[in-house]
Amino acid sequence: MARLTATMPVAQAVAAYAAYAALRRHADARRSSGDPRGIGQLMSDERFARLTGASGSAPAVDVEVGLGGVGALAAARRQGPGAGAPT
Repeated sequence: MARLTATMPVAQAVAAYAAYAALRRHADARRSSGDPRGIGQLMSDERFARLTGASGSAPAVDVEVGLGGVGALAAARRQGPGAGAPT
């Protein structure tokens, strides 16, 4: 999950609230027509579509996780005595 925020002058923030209200109306209409997703999810999906021009959910993103020295040591300890020891 991620959070998108903006810092702006009050006049712009008031105008931005109109966009929030439009997203809420869109989500309410979708729920009324039987969409099972929650209001927040519907608003988030619609916001994504309006910001990117793409419909649907965000594209898949590959995430790589590396183990540093402490993580590798912990993994070796879970494998038992002598695991990861030089031969």
